[in-house]
Amino acid sequence: MTSLVCSPFCAFGRNRKKSPPFIGLLTRGEEVGFVGAIAHFELGWLAKAKRDLLFVSLEASRTLPNAIIGKGPIVRLGDRQTVYQADYLKVLADVASRVLPGKHQQRIMDGGACEAAAATIWGLPAIGITVPLGNYHNQGFEGGQDCVAPGGPAPEFVHMDDIKGLLVLCRALVKPGLNWPDPWQQQKARLSKNAARYSKLLKRTDARTS
Repeated sequence: MTSLVCSPFCAFGRNRKKSPPFIGLLTRGEEVGFVGAIAHFELGWLAKAKRDLLFVSLEASRTLPNAIIGKGPIVRLGDRQTVYQADYLKVLADVASRVLPGKHQQRIMDGGACEAAAATIWGLPAIGITVPLGNYHNQGFEGGQDCVAPGGPAPEFVHMDDIKGLLVLCRALVKPGLNWPDPWQQQKARLSKNAARYSKLLKRTDARTS
């Protein structure tokens, strides 16, 4: 069972006086094709929303290089099927850097797929937050207590510090005043300033070409 949050993003940027609304969804049937999430999508109630929606997947993922148990929650850039929505990932990454400096991770978690991919397929902008999962699918990859043998049956586990960090990140993500409408504003200004420095080179190139 995977916990999902469906959040109207525009309320984050434009409604500073009220708490941003969000809906928590608990789904089932992930391993056979995200059937619980898809059932929500096909009910049609999300299509009737009066605000733009952002789908945030919260789950646990297989450990990978640079996705290490105990190093903090992971800003999930994508999965095995797709990358996620770049603008909203930028907001998520900025929030993680601010509230969990040095205590979060960031990568494409392509060891599997999650409901964020299903949301993307159904036309919803999606991002993801995950925690590294030990002994993925009850296989003894990381060992630990009650692991019979390497690769044998073993209980899955996560690190409590990773869970605590995920909660910190989720609380920060739903606070009002985040720059959801224009998350690349600072980067655009910096790149534009840099481009202006080299504008003479572009003009000279045009002159020689003509």
